[in-house]
Amino acid sequence: ENMWTAKDIEDALKLRNPIADFSSDRFSIDTRTLQAGDIYIALLGEVHDGHAFVQAALDKGASAAIVQYLVEGVDAKHQILVDDTFEALRELAAYHRTRLNAKLVAVTGSVGKTSTKEALRTVLSTKGKTYATHGNFNNHIGTPLCMVNMPLDSEFGVFEMGMNHAGEISQLSALVQPHLAVITTVEAVHLEFFDSEEGIADAKAEIFDGMSKDGIAALPADNPHYLRLKRAAEKHGLGNIISFGVNELAVCRLIEYRADLHGSEIVATISGTQMTYRLGTIGRHWALTSVAVLAVADALGCDLPKAAESLATFKEPKGRGQLIPLEWEGEAAGLVLVDDSYNASPSSMMAAFDKMRELKASSPHRRTVAVLGDMLELGDLSAKMHGALADSIAKAGIDKVHTAGKLMHNLHKSLKGSQAGMHAESADALFDKLTPQLHAGDIVLVKGSHGSHMWKLANRLQEYAASDSGTKPKGNLHAV
Repeated sequence: ENMWTAKDIEDALKLRNPIADFSSDRFSIDTRTLQAGDIYIALLGEVHDGHAFVQAALDKGASAAIVQYLVEGVDAKHQILVDDTFEALRELAAYHRTRLNAKLVAVTGSVGKTSTKEALRTVLSTKGKTYATHGNFNNHIGTPLCMVNMPLDSEFGVFEMGMNHAGEISQLSALVQPHLAVITTVEAVHLEFFDSEEGIADAKAEIFDGMSKDGIAALPADNPHYLRLKRAAEKHGLGNIISFGVNELAVCRLIEYRADLHGSEIVATISGTQMTYRLGTIGRHWALTSVAVLAVADALGCDLPKAAESLATFKEPKGRGQLIPLEWEGEAAGLVLVDDSYNASPSSMMAAFDKMRELKASSPHRRTVAVLGDMLELGDLSAKMHGALADSIAKAGIDKVHTAGKLMHNLHKSLKGSQAGMHAESADALFDKLTPQLHAGDIVLVKGSHGSHMWKLANRLQEYAASDSGTKPKGNLHAV
């Protein structure tokens, strides 16, 4: 039994003329990821016109295409004509929303949206079938697309919502009509479109627009805008407001957090219940995320101990700080790679150095090594910002720093004494010099902007360790 029949589509789009009979489970807007049987929606983008790919979609096995003008040379019976394909996508999503019996959670915030969404997927799955938006499909196109593809038998749905401008989240909230909304934090990350941080807080609070009075809001108690967000939730008549943070007034409170080479140990109070649990990730923001998601799980009726237990196996997404033990010099977990190579900014660099400081504290006999690539897109102050990292590195007590790239040369020159490692023009060039410098026992951070290709270096390091090259005969005495 497919989720979408021709009749469903006629009803959702209020079509006047009947369409050819077919059924499908998925909509797609991209022929590169389209699967046989999908319904293709030809969107008119600023760069591409999806109508140019209708034939390609049908060749790949699409069951039909929704178009706003008939494409010549394509059999008309496979084309469903509408006034506006983007509006059609929204109408399909709104129709599908009325068919869902799931509890829907919406997540927004300046940072931490994706990590919160992924952790929610983990804990809610302990109670029932959970669907979550994939990748960063969190805008005016991604949200309705994720909605139309949500299986009817889902018990929970988690929708991430992003924005650059006021009014965007309001529209998404009206579409999703969440039962519970989480605001992770409010920070000055979109100031080019807003006059103030208060403006950003108000834009995040638009997430309450599509909620009914029995909805629940989960808000960041440590944020300076907490009361502003709380007032916005109350103005929408939301009776149930839960707060999370380290703040003593938080209903769900992080009490203690310790990192080690396997993740973190956390002590928290969730709505009056004190708990100790393991988390498969490290970093203070992950500890706070775990408290927020357990607050949500509790509010949605999950078994708390079971939900907390599921977090022990939860891992960071690839390249976002994952701890990967590698065999090195004949020792099974000789080297611990901290793979944070997905991206970099000055603030995420600080967070990564902080993580290294915590790991060092948990295993003082190990050496910490940072392998860093350029932070891109920082504008005029770029060189200065790279050089300035030296202070944070010194504070974190990192033993050795190797660098790659033109911009990172500024850091290389600023490093003091024994901290200064090697420098190379590119990630590839650095890799060849790097392996002899690493020894069993090291904790190695690899980080840089995506365009600096440090992710390639992280991958090569894993391949090198898996081959015999990373294994040297036990007889060597290395000065560690």
